[in-house]
Amino acid sequence: MLRLPGSDEEVPPLVIPGHVAESHSDDQGAAVSTQPDEFGRVKKRRRSNRKKDQVFDETFAGKKNVSPKLVRGLIGSVGLFGVILLVALLWPNGDGPDPEEGLVSVPVAVETVEPEKDKLQIEAERSVVHPRVINEEILPIYLKFLNAESPEEMARWVRHPDLTLPRIRKFYGEGFAPDGFSSILWSKPLMRIGDAIKATIQDGSFVNREIYVVDEDGWKVDWESWAGWSEMNWDEFKKSRTSEKVMFRVVVSDVSYYNFAFVDESRWSSYRLESADGERALYGYAPRAGVLDARLKSLEGIKNRPFVVKLRYPDEAPSDNQVLVEEIIEEGWFAPDDPS
Repeated sequence: MLRLPGSDEEVPPLVIPGHVAESHSDDQGAAVSTQPDEFGRVKKRRRSNRKKDQVFDETFAGKKNVSPKLVRGLIGSVGLFGVILLVALLWPNGDGPDPEEGLVSVPVAVETVEPEKDKLQIEAERSVVHPRVINEEILPIYLKFLNAESPEEMARWVRHPDLTLPRIRKFYGEGFAPDGFSSILWSKPLMRIGDAIKATIQDGSFVNREIYVVDEDGWKVDWESWAGWSEMNWDEFKKSRTSEKVMFRVVVSDVSYYNFAFVDESRWSSYRLESADGERALYGYAPRAGVLDARLKSLEGIKNRPFVVKLRYPDEAPSDNQVLVEEIIEEGWFAPDDPS
């Protein structure tokens, strides 16, 4: 029979026969089962939601305190690791421990030898002269030397003046006049050659000329290279046809001239030898494919090359303009070690 619930009883939900009532949760988070029993009654079972019973504590007062020993142990481990890393980074080069002991040896630093190209580059950098040295130290010497009014005054600014003064007098004769100075050609390289410095200047006639100065208790001009001085006058040399070696400063260029004593081209190489002023010339010969021939040959298309050489005539020379090149003293006109 259908019984009406009392005033103190909870009214069960209406359930259609053959259907299961859906579960729902009450406001306190309890799950309510609506499955009817055999008498059509529904029993409500509360499932506690403990997670919702816990309130978030912003102060963390409910947390357990961390053990001080654990904190100290953690800090000590981090510090020990840092010390090991620092020692590994600062470990000096050298012989490390024996690999057989299980340790990795530190490789020994090997000193490397610079390539030859680098050495040449370093030497080239050292040979370049700073313009300040020219302006402050050497230019005053140029001016005194080039504007000298007499051989004696000029000799004050040259190397080995006792030897050079007689040469200056003979070279200029009665027609001595100052060479004068116009400017330094900064576009040309300023080169250091041993104790000497080479620069290119324009003289008072606006002719480009090389000038060498040497540091010998102060900067001194190498007059012999400046004037293109030779041991013997070219006209005197041609007249004498001496077979003794004579030192000359010449400008060398390649030429093909074979005649008289030097007609055999398979035996000789021929060159044109020109005086410093360009007014006189000789034909010089060197054994073909020899050491002298290799040094006299034109390189990289340079036609005119200055040399300090020693020349002589062959015995019973049939011509006064054909000579033997017996020795090369210097490539260029500066001969620092030649006392003659």
